Amino acid sequence: MLLGDGYIVEELRGLRFRISANSFFQTNTAQAEKLYALAAEAAELRSEDRLLDLFCGTGTIGLSMAKECKEVHGFELAESAVRDARKNAALNDIDNATFHLGDLASAMKDLDAALPHPDVVITDPNRPGMSNRLVKWIRRCGARRVVYVSCNPSTCARDLTLLCAPPVRPGEDAPPSEEELAALSNKARKRAEKDYDKSSKPQFQYRLEKVTPLDLFPHSHHVEAITVLTRVD
Repeated sequence: MLLGDGYIVEELRGLRFRISANSFFQTNTAQAEKLYALAAEAAELRSEDRLLDLFCGTGTIGLSMAKECKEVHGFELAESAVRDARKNAALNDIDNATFHLGDLASAMKDLDAALPHPDVVITDPNRPGMSNRLVKWIRRCGARRVVYVSCNPSTCARDLTLLCAPPVRPGEDAPPSEEELAALSNKARKRAEKDYDKSSKPQFQYRLEKVTPLDLFPHSHHVEAITVLTRVD
């Protein structure tokens, strides 16, 4: 027989967070305080900003920054974590945060329809990092700043390389030229036109401004990092 409430309550940055058994939460709460403080500093939020909190878990990052911006939108795969995030918003009397259930890696077919276009993005993926689709979406969304919180330096470096990469060639976001289409077979031509229809929105390039490592896992080789990217205009 299992007894108890089925959840624990932690306190971070002056807020209380309800955490269910299957919901992710930083185990080192003392260092998590520093982690979220650094993320908030990196975000440089303005009162009119819309903050997008990707892989939001129980809402800790977004809720801790809610008072600094106009609205927060969090996205998370785990249903129990989304429930906890909504309850945490109510627990702390925060009414400008909305949390959504969705698989950012693969299941969401239309990211443009699902995700609100933000002024600032906070992304805190698990060790595999972000999917290419999500990286491309962030490049299209035009956010002023992107704060990438990572627990895996190798996948973080991979994703940052893609976010900071310049266009492959001038006019990358333009449709294929007549000469290019003429050189393709009918099947390949239709595919090229279809692919352009799906990705015709212009992409922005980002510049890596700062990387701050933080030790949340003492006596291990693991390390968290807060990276700050700004849009290249």
